[in-house]
Amino acid sequence: MSSVKLSDSWRTTTFRLVLLYGFAFGLSVIALVTLIYFHTARYINQQIDQVLQAESHSCHVIPSPEVPRFIASALKLDVRKIEIFGLFSPQGEYLSGNARHLPGGMVWDGRPRSIRVDQRVIGKAGETSIRALVTILPDQNILLVGREERQIGEIRNILLEALAGAAGIIVLVTLAGVRLSVVPIRRIREVQAISEAVRDGEIGRRFPVSHRNDELDMLARIVNEMLDDTEHRMRDIKGTSDSIAHNLRTPLTRLRALLNRLTHLTEGTGANTVVLQATEEVDQLLSRFRALLRVSEISGTMRQEAFGEVDLASILKNIHDAYAPVAEERDIELALELPSISVGKVLGDASLLFEALLNLVDNAIKFAPDAGRVCLSLAAGPVISVEDNGPGISPDEIHLITQPFYRGGAGRSVPGSGVGLSIVAAIASLHGFDFELTSVPGRTKATLYCFKR
Repeated sequence: MSSVKLSDSWRTTTFRLVLLYGFAFGLSVIALVTLIYFHTARYINQQIDQVLQAESHSCHVIPSPEVPRFIASALKLDVRKIEIFGLFSPQGEYLSGNARHLPGGMVWDGRPRSIRVDQRVIGKAGETSIRALVTILPDQNILLVGREERQIGEIRNILLEALAGAAGIIVLVTLAGVRLSVVPIRRIREVQAISEAVRDGEIGRRFPVSHRNDELDMLARIVNEMLDDTEHRMRDIKGTSDSIAHNLRTPLTRLRALLNRLTHLTEGTGANTVVLQATEEVDQLLSRFRALLRVSEISGTMRQEAFGEVDLASILKNIHDAYAPVAEERDIELALELPSISVGKVLGDASLLFEALLNLVDNAIKFAPDAGRVCLSLAAGPVISVEDNGPGISPDEIHLITQPFYRGGAGRSVPGSGVGLSIVAAIASLHGFDFELTSVPGRTKATLYCFKR
């Protein structure tokens, strides 16, 4: 069984639903995490703003000389080292606190804002994000009160880790969906292979049924029951047809024997001509019955088990040698074209392939005009073709020409039973080969592809 491609999985409902649900789940997780982050960040900022405003208010209501001591006490109690205080003169000179400089971009309106600052402002390296406000005290000194936004960064990292975990789960679920979609695809491939085998004549093949009893099993049971019924009916029809052919062939054989005796009895009389014509008609009927039974024999045979390697070039040489005198009588050029290198051997029944090609060459010589040309060729593939420059087959008839006893417009005036191409088609089907007829006025080509296209 060939490997299942991703494009095959994409066509399954299971895989598409998994992708759809995975995509929807992913969007939901991203939306949820984003919502949690922004609501949490807003809540934390509100709490920080209340603390900052309370600390700023305290510095406004206490006496000015007490402000440095208040700042020093607040910094001493800050065990997490996230508080930022800075007391500056009206000219911006440092007076007290852990902030040595006023950060740029601050508006002195007493409203908290989030800004990125160089941590050298508070005696550290690098940059950080702070939430801070700047106000003017009653003594006109400038007060900076702030706090590092570590909590928001920590929450952001936690949520990103959660998002990464959710993404991992989505990927695992998607891979599981791919795995689940492979199973029905493989079963469908099996169904496809069995359907092709049934189409090619292996009417005894049946679709596999698993122990899962899923919808594919339900469908397989329905189709298997239909195939059982079809096989039974086909066998009944074939048995009836074979029985009719056998039962009619016996009295016809007897009738011919009686006509043969009557021919000798009426020799030299006017009735002899009529008897001879009746004998010819009986011979044609017997020929048709033999051909019908031959098609039935080939179609119902199990001779694949006895297949062996067949040298097609050797078969074509033998047929050319056998028909060269027949073609020469009508001044028909019978050409044989073989490749310069070997095209290899095929697996099949040599006698049946010989019979099929014999029928093709016989037909081509029958329909080729006097002094015409018939070409028998073998090419890589291998592909065998028999081409003649006869009147051709009407486009309306070319799809009917392989049916038993059908004779096209050009074939009605030529002796034969009209079963030759039916035998060729049956032999090709038995071998799993493709048989094709193409025709235009003045050119008909029968091609036997010794493989399944």
